[in-house]
Amino acid sequence: MYPVDLVAAFRAVEHVLGAGFRLVLLDLDGPLQSRSLPASAWLRIARVAVRSDAAIVVLSASRIAGAFATLSLEICPLRRAFVGEGGPCPVFEGAVSSLYLRKYKFGPSGGVPVDLFASTRA
Repeated sequence: MYPVDLVAAFRAVEHVLGAGFRLVLLDLDGPLQSRSLPASAWLRIARVAVRSDAAIVVLSASRIAGAFATLSLEICPLRRAFVGEGGPCPVFEGAVSSLYLRKYKFGPSGGVPVDLFASTRA
Protein backbone atom coordinates (compact mmCIF):
# COMPACT_ATOMS: atom_id res chain seq x y z
CA MET A 1 0.00 0.00 0.00
CA TYR A 2 1.32 3.41 -0.96
CA PRO A 3 0.65 6.72 0.81
CA VAL A 4 -1.96 8.81 -0.98
CA ASP A 5 -0.25 12.13 -0.30
CA LEU A 6 2.85 13.72 1.27
CA VAL A 7 1.25 14.10 4.69
CA ALA A 8 0.47 10.36 4.79
CA ALA A 9 4.02 9.59 3.58
CA PHE A 10 5.53 11.70 6.37
CA ARG A 11 3.29 10.07 8.98
CA ALA A 12 4.40 6.66 7.71
CA VAL A 13 8.05 7.70 8.07
CA GLU A 14 7.39 8.80 11.66
CA HIS A 15 5.77 5.45 12.48
CA VAL A 16 8.61 3.47 10.90
CA LEU A 17 11.21 5.51 12.81
CA GLY A 18 9.16 5.07 16.00
CA ALA A 19 9.27 1.29 15.46
CA GLY A 20 13.08 1.41 15.70
CA PHE A 21 14.24 1.38 12.10
CA ARG A 22 17.52 3.26 11.64
CA LEU A 23 17.22 3.92 7.92
CA VAL A 24 14.11 4.97 5.99
CA LEU A 25 13.91 5.46 2.24
CA LEU A 26 11.28 8.01 1.19
CA ASP A 27 10.63 8.04 -2.55
CA LEU A 28 8.96 11.35 -3.41
CA ASP A 29 9.23 11.06 -7.16
CA GLY A 30 6.06 10.82 -9.20
CA PRO A 31 2.61 11.70 -7.86
CA LEU A 32 3.82 12.51 -4.33
CA GLN A 33 6.17 15.21 -5.62
CA SER A 34 3.37 17.29 -7.11
CA ARG A 35 2.67 19.02 -3.80
CA SER A 36 5.08 20.72 -1.41
CA LEU A 37 5.07 20.55 2.37
CA PRO A 38 5.69 23.45 4.73
CA ALA A 39 9.08 23.78 6.42
CA SER A 40 7.48 22.75 9.73
CA ALA A 41 6.81 19.25 8.34
CA TRP A 42 10.46 18.85 7.29
CA LEU A 43 11.60 20.14 10.68
CA ARG A 44 9.35 17.67 12.49
CA ILE A 45 10.59 14.69 10.46
CA ALA A 46 14.22 15.80 10.94
CA ARG A 47 13.72 15.97 14.71
CA VAL A 48 12.18 12.49 14.76
CA ALA A 49 15.19 11.16 12.84
CA VAL A 50 17.66 12.81 15.24
CA ARG A 51 15.78 11.48 18.31
CA SER A 52 15.75 8.00 16.77
CA ASP A 53 19.42 8.23 15.75
CA ALA A 54 18.27 7.36 12.25
CA ALA A 55 18.69 8.56 8.68
CA ILE A 56 16.06 9.37 6.09
CA VAL A 57 17.07 9.08 2.44
CA VAL A 58 14.76 11.13 0.22
CA LEU A 59 14.66 10.28 -3.48
CA SER A 60 13.37 13.00 -5.75
CA ALA A 61 13.89 14.39 -9.22
CA SER A 62 14.39 17.85 -7.71
CA ARG A 63 15.70 19.33 -4.46
CA ILE A 64 12.67 18.97 -2.25
CA ALA A 65 14.05 18.92 1.32
CA GLY A 66 15.71 22.34 1.03
CA ALA A 67 17.55 23.58 4.12
CA PHE A 68 16.72 20.41 6.06
CA ALA A 69 18.88 18.21 3.84
CA THR A 70 22.26 17.30 5.30
CA LEU A 71 23.57 15.95 2.04
CA SER A 72 22.43 16.36 -1.56
CA LEU A 73 23.72 14.16 -4.37
CA GLU A 74 23.00 14.56 -8.07
CA ILE A 75 23.42 11.68 -10.50
CA CYS A 76 23.86 12.68 -14.14
CA PRO A 77 23.64 9.99 -16.82
CA LEU A 78 26.52 10.15 -19.29
CA ARG A 79 26.09 7.16 -21.61
CA ARG A 80 24.36 3.84 -21.87
CA ALA A 81 25.86 0.68 -23.37
CA PHE A 82 23.92 -1.81 -25.48
CA VAL A 83 24.98 -5.13 -27.02
CA GLY A 84 23.88 -5.44 -30.65
CA GLU A 85 22.98 -1.78 -30.90
CA GLY A 86 22.72 -1.89 -34.69
CA GLY A 87 20.51 -5.01 -34.69
CA PRO A 88 16.78 -5.48 -34.35
CA CYS A 89 16.80 -6.11 -30.59
CA PRO A 90 19.65 -4.42 -28.68
CA VAL A 91 20.23 -5.61 -25.11
CA PHE A 92 21.02 -3.15 -22.32
CA GLU A 93 24.51 -3.88 -20.94
CA GLY A 94 25.13 -1.00 -18.54
CA ALA A 95 25.33 2.73 -17.94
CA VAL A 96 27.95 5.28 -16.92
CA SER A 97 26.88 8.20 -14.74
CA SER A 98 28.58 10.98 -12.79
CA LEU A 99 27.83 11.62 -9.13
CA TYR A 100 28.08 15.20 -7.85
CA LEU A 101 28.01 16.35 -4.24
CA ARG A 102 25.75 19.43 -4.43
CA LYS A 103 25.29 20.15 -0.73
CA TYR A 104 27.02 19.01 2.44
CA LYS A 105 26.16 20.75 5.73
CA PHE A 106 29.33 19.70 7.51
CA GLY A 107 31.90 20.66 4.89
CA PRO A 108 32.46 21.98 1.39
CA SER A 109 30.23 20.90 -1.46
CA GLY A 110 31.32 20.36 -5.03
CA GLY A 111 34.31 18.20 -5.67
CA VAL A 112 35.32 15.97 -8.52
CA PRO A 113 32.65 13.96 -10.33
CA VAL A 114 32.87 10.23 -9.75
CA ASP A 115 32.11 7.95 -12.68
CA LEU A 116 29.69 5.18 -11.79
CA PHE A 117 29.26 2.15 -14.01
CA ALA A 118 26.36 -0.22 -13.56
CA SER A 119 26.33 -3.35 -15.64
CA THR A 120 23.83 -6.15 -16.15
CA ARG A 121 26.67 -8.68 -16.41
CA ALA A 122 27.28 -10.83 -13.36
